[in-house]
Amino acid sequence: MSLSKNEIKDLRFLQSKRGREDQGLYLVEGPKLIEEAVKSGAKIQTIYSTDESFNLKGDFKLISNKELSQVSLLKTPNKAIATVLMNQPEFSKFQDKKLALVLDRINDPGNLGTILRIADWFGISQIICSPGSVEHTNPKVVQASMGAVFRVKVYQMEINEAVEQFKSQFPDGNVLVADMAGESIHESSYADHAMLIMGSESHGIDPSILDLQVNRIHIPGYGRAESLNVGVATGIICSSILR
Repeated sequence: MSLSKNEIKDLRFLQSKRGREDQGLYLVEGPKLIEEAVKSGAKIQTIYSTDESFNLKGDFKLISNKELSQVSLLKTPNKAIATVLMNQPEFSKFQDKKLALVLDRINDPGNLGTILRIADWFGISQIICSPGSVEHTNPKVVQASMGAVFRVKVYQMEINEAVEQFKSQFPDGNVLVADMAGESIHESSYADHAMLIMGSESHGIDPSILDLQVNRIHIPGYGRAESLNVGVATGIICSSILR
C-alpha cells in the first residue's frame, strides 16, 4: 500500500496552522508519542507506519521509509506518524488545585512543549494561553511535550479575563507574575490557590497585566547570566509554590 499524491499533500498541509485548522487534525510522530496518545485517549484517525505490526488504533496504512520521510518533520523519521483529531473544549472553570498556570505570548514551540511537560510533572492539568501564543497542536510543541500535550488541557483566553475568573472563583487566592522587579520566591508566601503568569523571553509580560492587582515574584540569581529560559523559570517557580 502506498500514499497517493493527495495524501502526501494533506499530511504536509498539517504541518501548517492553517492546515490543522482546515482539517481539524494534527500530527504526532514516533511510536512512543503515538502510544502515549492512544493511552491518553486521544482520538487517532490514521496511523502511517513502516512497521506492519504497529497497528494500534484507528485506520492503519503501511508505508515505505521514503514516503515517511516525505511527510515527516523530523530529520530522522521514526517508524510512524499519525493524524489525531483536534479537541478544543470550551473553558468553564479553574480546577480546585493549588496552582493555575497562565502563559502570556509564549510563541516558541520548544518552550511551550517544555512547559506542558512541567505542568504534567506537577499535576497541573490546565494551561491558559493568551492569544498570540503558539498553538499546542504545532508538531514541534507536540514533540517537545513528550506526551504531556495529551494530558494537559490548553485553552486560549485573554489574560485579564482569566485573572477575573480566577479571582471570582478564589477570592482569597493570589495572582503571581514572574517579573525581575518582584519579591524573591525564597521570601514569598502563597495562598491556598494561586495563579502563576509567565511571559515570553522576547516580549516579557504585557505591561497591562501588571495593573491587575498582581504580586510580582522573581528567581534570584547568583551568577552572571542575564535571564533564564522561560521553561526553566516556570519549573523553578512551580516547585517553589507547590513545595
